[in-house]
Amino acid sequence: MHALATLFILILALPYQSFAGDEICNGGDVIVCPRKTPRLLDLYERDVIYSYGAHPQEAMWSAFKPLHIKDTVAELIEPLKTTAPALHTCLSSYIDNESFWEQIRYLPGHEMHNVKDEVSYVVPVGCEKKQVALQFRTPLHKAPRYLINHDIWTRMNSFQQAGLIVHEILLFNALQSPHWKGNTPAVRQATAFLLSEQPSVLDPAAMTQANKDLNLICQPFIADLK
Repeated sequence: MHALATLFILILALPYQSFAGDEICNGGDVIVCPRKTPRLLDLYERDVIYSYGAHPQEAMWSAFKPLHIKDTVAELIEPLKTTAPALHTCLSSYIDNESFWEQIRYLPGHEMHNVKDEVSYVVPVGCEKKQVALQFRTPLHKAPRYLINHDIWTRMNSFQQAGLIVHEILLFNALQSPHWKGNTPAVRQATAFLLSEQPSVLDPAAMTQANKDLNLICQPFIADLK
């Protein structure tokens, strides 16, 4: 009886990620400033570090709330149809599949502890970086792959939300690589690039080179891979 009680206590002491999956990764961060909409770290770095330029539809989708966030994501990757059709097809395989969306769980009333698998280069004075999402590399049975802080999510505009979804897809693909190094700056830069003006202004050859430079890899969504 004493042994069973000890075992029960040990089980309760296990960290949450041991129930959800074998490795917890940084699903995304936002910059939170007083009286401002939370901003995805990827997009903040896009402007202050990489200077990629704003996405041509950013202003519209920042002010408009669609019925489903997948509509925003689909619109924002539309330029890839011309400049990077294979990448567009791959990303669409996630967006268009309900099984992908079923892997996301939104958690209201929760704070997420920061996952130390990334390097944040800059945070504006008077603001703070907050964890908005977690991604599990190999979720256990019936556990979600993605956890999103619902309270922060609902304060983000549609463009920022779409950026987070693209980040999750790119991070998922990065995690499948045997060369995964356990950090996310490269994923954030790739997200920043795709959600900028670059896919609209570069020709296909330049986009191909940019994808290579960013090590932008995408494998089509497999519904059974949960």
